[in-house]
Amino acid sequence: QLKHLFGIPSNARGFFQTVYSLSAKITQFSAGDLVLGGIAIGFLLALRQITKIPVKEDTAGGRFLKKFLWYVSLSRNALIVLITSTVAYRWSNSGEDEVPFKLSGHVKAGIPGFELPIHNVHVGNETIPYFEVVKDLGSSLILVPLVAILANVSIAKAFTAGKIVDASQEMIALGLCNIFGSCFSAMPTCGAFTRSAVSHSSGVRTPLAGMYSAIMTLLALSLLTPYFYFIPKTTLAAVLIVSVAFMVSNL
Repeated sequence: QLKHLFGIPSNARGFFQTVYSLSAKITQFSAGDLVLGGIAIGFLLALRQITKIPVKEDTAGGRFLKKFLWYVSLSRNALIVLITSTVAYRWSNSGEDEVPFKLSGHVKAGIPGFELPIHNVHVGNETIPYFEVVKDLGSSLILVPLVAILANVSIAKAFTAGKIVDASQEMIALGLCNIFGSCFSAMPTCGAFTRSAVSHSSGVRTPLAGMYSAIMTLLALSLLTPYFYFIPKTTLAAVLIVSVAFMVSNL
C-alpha cells in the first residue's frame, strides 16, 4: 500500500519488488497523496484513542457521550473514506485545479451474469479452448488452492485468541465459496489479513459480519459505483496500513 500512500506509479508485486521500485522512484512521489494519506492516518489514530477520554458515566449524559465516542471510534474507517471522498467530489466539480491526489477511478456497476465456469476464453479476436487455459495454469491449479487454505487457517488462528481452529470447516467453506463464485466469473476466494484487520479494528465479533458485508457489497455495486470513482487511493492505503499495523501489534 505504500505506493498508493506516496502516490508513486508502480506495477511491482511482492514485498521486495515493491521496496525496490519505491526506492528507485521515491523522487516521483505525489505531495498531495502523501499529505492526504498522512492526515488520514492521523485521523484514524486519533479516533482510535477517543474511547480513552475520561467520561463520567454516573449520569445519563455521560453514558450517552461514552457510547457516542465508542460508535465514532468504530466508524473511523468509514468516516475517513466518506470525508475524503466528499472532498474529492467537491474538488472535482469545482471547476478549478485538478485533484492533487489519485482517485480510485471508474468501477463497473453490477455483477457478471451466471454461467458455468467450463467454457472457452475469448481474448480479443482469439478464442482459447478451455483445456488450453487449464494447461497454461499448470502448477497454479494446485498452488492457488493450497495458499488459499493456508491463508484462511492462518487468519483464523490469528483472531481466535488461542482457541482451536477447525481446518476442515475452513476448507469446506472456502471450497463452496470458490465453486459458487466461479459461476459469476469471480476471482479465487480466500481470506485476507488486510480485510480481516479492518473488520477486527471496526469491532466485528461474529461471522454474521460476512453476510452483512456481502449484502452491502451487492448494494454498493448496484447503486454506488459512480461515487467509488472519487475515493482517494491514499485513503484506502491509510485504512489498510493502520488496521494491519495494530493487528500485527496484537498478535
